[in-house]
Amino acid sequence: LSDRKDQFPDELSGGQKQRVAIARALVTNPKILLCDEATSALDPATTASILTLLKNVNQTFGITIMMITHEMRVIKDICNRVAVVEKGQVVETGTVKEVFSHPKTTIAQNFVSTVIQTEPSTSLIRRLNDEQVGGFKDYKIFVEETQVTQPIINDLIQICGR
Repeated sequence: LSDRKDQFPDELSGGQKQRVAIARALVTNPKILLCDEATSALDPATTASILTLLKNVNQTFGITIMMITHEMRVIKDICNRVAVVEKGQVVETGTVKEVFSHPKTTIAQNFVSTVIQTEPSTSLIRRLNDEQVGGFKDYKIFVEETQVTQPIINDLIQICGR
């Protein structure tokens, strides 16, 4: 951003404005950095860049980062723990893995469903049907613990055969 030092704020891109806001917050040497919708209205590449910056800030300076977001991909990519808030009340907490694997509340289930695919996509089915090894279809699927019973695995078996 040093090449932008003489520009007015309205001349900066959304990502540049976010970087400036993060830098301003870090000047005070905080123990906790509160990021309220830090990636909203940013394109995917800029979002990835901001998340990388925040991860580096966390790892380099040991600053706790509290993310407020409606974007479950952000939580999945950067957070260790998650709290789901509904109507101003915390309704569910846990590690990201716990909440994403076993959401207990309807709102958490709705949020998680935006990033966890429960049905195989048409392109995945097409790829699986096209790929054969020695005349046999050979699939390697990696799953975590209890996810074996998730519908996507059963659906793939039914669609593609055993």
